[in-house]
Amino acid sequence: MAMSLDELLDGSESEVANWLKDRDLLHECDCGYSVYSVDAVNEAVQEDHGDSRCDEIFDWACNLSNEFGWMWERASNPDLGIYHCQYCAESEFSLLLDLERTASQAKIRDKSPSENRLATAKSTRQRYNVYIDESYSPEFPRKTGGSYSYAAVIVPQSQVSALGKTVERTISESYRGSTPKELKFQKYSRRPRLLEQVGNRMSEFLTQTHGVAIIGLYVPRDGYFAEKARAYKAFDYYKGQAPDFDDIAKIKSQERIEKAVREAWRDFAFTLAACVGQYISGLNGEAKLYFDPVSAKHDHPFFTMIREILPKLPIDEPAIRQGNKILTVWPSERAKRLKKRVRLGRSLTSEKCPGLQVADFVAGDLRIFFDENQAFLDAALTEELLINKKVLFPQSHYVKTVNSTLMKKVMRKTGRSFLPEYRSALAHGLISYYTFNGHMRAFDTVNAEFRDMVD
Repeated sequence: MAMSLDELLDGSESEVANWLKDRDLLHECDCGYSVYSVDAVNEAVQEDHGDSRCDEIFDWACNLSNEFGWMWERASNPDLGIYHCQYCAESEFSLLLDLERTASQAKIRDKSPSENRLATAKSTRQRYNVYIDESYSPEFPRKTGGSYSYAAVIVPQSQVSALGKTVERTISESYRGSTPKELKFQKYSRRPRLLEQVGNRMSEFLTQTHGVAIIGLYVPRDGYFAEKARAYKAFDYYKGQAPDFDDIAKIKSQERIEKAVREAWRDFAFTLAACVGQYISGLNGEAKLYFDPVSAKHDHPFFTMIREILPKLPIDEPAIRQGNKILTVWPSERAKRLKKRVRLGRSLTSEKCPGLQVADFVAGDLRIFFDENQAFLDAALTEELLINKKVLFPQSHYVKTVNSTLMKKVMRKTGRSFLPEYRSALAHGLISYYTFNGHMRAFDTVNAEFRDMVD
């Protein structure tokens, strides 16, 4: 006989438990405790008995944890039989069990020989050209309020010809009278009509050309120095000692600032190149990097660093989501390395390289976007260090939700920037930047999340 509402609300633990189990609403956590979802139980009771006593039903559902000692469900994957209480949802032990369940299920689904998959992947390996350029305010980071951006435009070699034709057509159709030898963002961005013409054509190419992707990085001056201060504090924290504030204060000394004017770009460029390497390896592809050259004295030390360090970078490291954290694995000498999948291409001047002209547009446009929308640089900040608290799987990022007001700024063009028009071309939907207080942040424009790297 079905229980009446009064009988259910006044029922014993066994009676209520049986009612919930019949509806698959009571489960067991790894720790052995029973767990339930307050919202799911509340909805089920109202579905059976109506909502005239909704407040009473909701209070009863919330109080089951106090009355019977059950836990609230905080994470679940019903397909794998995973249900966690509020404590085990953060537990590395439970994460290990979850990974084992996931791996076991994956083996059942995937019965094709790994050797065949590897052979197929090698035979279909795609080749890419990656064009990288920068945009920055004069004398960055010497002057207050300045900013720097780097952009990599990733183009399948099969689309390089289409890229060249796009740039050629953009020049011929956007200018009247004499035409320039190349598209320079610094020049056409000052003329609204020209910017609109070029921006629309660049956005169309980036979003409608198969295989094209963008990786971008934006750094405000304050964020650049704040990140260094956070790094100093983090080093002291992990050493178990108090922060050396005298040493931190020297970060903005005149000597350090002048050094940063000469060398900061190398850190940004290498970070971008490493991101490109991870992206290309995820595609099981190969790529050549083309940087806009400055001079032999300027470029040679950086190119040497790229050739020596980039091949050693670990790739295909897992990113494991656990609640509001992203975890990974500890580095290993046996980890898979990038090796020669990504190499430097022969230096070309931007005048002779349409790809560098497209990268020049994206770098300048990204800087305009963040300069116009500095709320992104202030959003969801904390002065506290973001530190790794895991033993087995170290945290790599903390995740925070982006509010709808900010999301609207990347979904609809309202200012000079064309980012809302070509954001679908962002690699994995991500764009990276430093916040004003030094968080190194990946902004997930698809899932409306900030992913802040641990200090």
